Amino acid sequence: MRRLAVTTPELVPLEFRLAGTAERGLAWLLDEMLLLVATVLLCLLALLFGAVTLGIGLLPALAFVIIARFVLDLGYRWWAEARWRGRTWGKRVMSLRTVQANATPPLAWQAFVRNAARPLDALPIGSLLGAVLITLDPEGRRAGDWLAGTRVIREVRHKPPRALRLLAAAHNSLQDDRRAAARIRSRLPAREAALLTEFVASAPHIDTARRLSIARRLAAHYRDALGLHAHRALPDETLLRDIVSVLARERFGTPSAPLAPRAD
Repeated sequence: MRRLAVTTPELVPLEFRLAGTAERGLAWLLDEMLLLVATVLLCLLALLFGAVTLGIGLLPALAFVIIARFVLDLGYRWWAEARWRGRTWGKRVMSLRTVQANATPPLAWQAFVRNAARPLDALPIGSLLGAVLITLDPEGRRAGDWLAGTRVIREVRHKPPRALRLLAAAHNSLQDDRRAAARIRSRLPAREAALLTEFVASAPHIDTARRLSIARRLAAHYRDALGLHAHRALPDETLLRDIVSVLARERFGTPSAPLAPRAD
């Protein structure tokens, strides 16, 4: 299984599974079905225009449909990947995303280049060249990806909000250490907190050896950055979950504890 490993500017290592030929082909097919519906509607409008003009305007209308189909194909994919952070409708359904080499969403020019190169990938017929390149390339790139510097990854589906609520309700030793909790809330940048939360939420889907390696590096980084050496006895993954739990409690609040009986 091919993977894309990157390290963020905050020194957080992340790993993504690269999309395979079959799932990318299904995403392409879904987008083609959507474009086919638009093309049929354009053809119906062309026929209607031809009927209204008694056939005089039929040929110009059909020529317009052919040109519009090409523009629509490029324009839709370009707009969707630029607007939806690397996803067309077909990719959304298949949980795929186009990204740059550092796993960030593609820039507008990259989305344009990779989709403008589709006629090259379509050679000699049926996108055969593109399928062969995706299968053979270690990073699953077709010609358009080579030119634009992009990759296509598969996103792991999980429910971070529910996971965060469970973490917010769980007891952890960092929450009892008020100074440590305050440092976590004040020192951890929003982007880094989001990345750490993403890792903790998706950890069950990551290979064990890889997950433990990432957790070890992250825990060492946060023990230094957040001054958590007093909690060095905590296992690495537990420390990371507790850090996210502190952030989750700030977001969702702390569950109410039962009132202690009054002493008379």
